Amino acid sequence: MPQKLSNFSLKMMNLKNNNNIFNEHFNWWNPQQQKNLVPLHALNKTRLEYILKFASKITGKKILDYGCGGGLLCEPLSILGGNITGFDAEPFCIDAAKAHAMQSEVKGELNINYTTTIPQPSPQNKYDIICCFEMLEHTQNIEVEIANIKALLKPSGLLFLSTINKNIKSLIFAKFVAEYVLNLVPRGMHNFNNFITPQTLINACGSMGIALVDMCGMFYNPLTKQSRLIKSTDINYICVFKNE
Repeated sequence: MPQKLSNFSLKMMNLKNNNNIFNEHFNWWNPQQQKNLVPLHALNKTRLEYILKFASKITGKKILDYGCGGGLLCEPLSILGGNITGFDAEPFCIDAAKAHAMQSEVKGELNINYTTTIPQPSPQNKYDIICCFEMLEHTQNIEVEIANIKALLKPSGLLFLSTINKNIKSLIFAKFVAEYVLNLVPRGMHNFNNFITPQTLINACGSMGIALVDMCGMFYNPLTKQSRLIKSTDINYICVFKNE
C-alpha cells in the first residue's frame, strides 16, 4: 500500500459500513428489483462451482453457511442433498431466507434450519463443511469469527471462505468503482479498513490448525453480468481450508 494517498482515497478508506442496508426492504431474491444484487447472484453460482470442485459429494453432508444472508447459497446446497444450517445475526436476513424457502417450488426438497444464533459446538454438533462468504470483511475481528467456526468444524472438515483483498486496487475497484460509479453493490456496503489480505487470512486460520488447500480469485464482468474463477487474488478471492 503506498504511504501517500490522495484525500479522496483516504476518504474512501475511512467510510464505515452501512449496517442499515440489510433491512426488511432488502430483496435478496429479486435482482431485477434489487439491481445491486445482480453481482451477488452471479458470484453465488461461482462460489457453488468452487465448493463442488473440492466437495463433490454434498448428499448427506452436514453444512453450515456462516453469515448466510438471505439464503442464496443454502437452497442450492440443500437441493444437492446437504443437511443445511443457515446462520446470520441479522433477523431481517433470516426472515427473508425463511420466506423464500416457504414460497419455493422445491420447498418439499429443502432441508434447512435458519437461525440468528450461532450453533453451539458439541461432539454431536459439528459440520463436515462450513462456508463463510463475503462476511469476514464486515467484521471487526476475523480471529473471533474463525475461532467460532473452528469450534464447529469436524476434524478434516472443509472451510470455504471468500472475501476482499486489502490493497490500493481493491480500494479503487471494490470500494469506489463498485459502490459509487457502477452501483454494483449498495453504497456503504464495505469499509476498506476491514478488507483482508490473503496472508492475513492464511495466518489467522493456520494459527488455529486450519490449513490452506487452495485459493484463487473471482471476477465479475458488469457487461455480461457473469462471474468466473481467475488466478489473480488482487480483489475478490475464494479459498478452501482443511481442519487438521
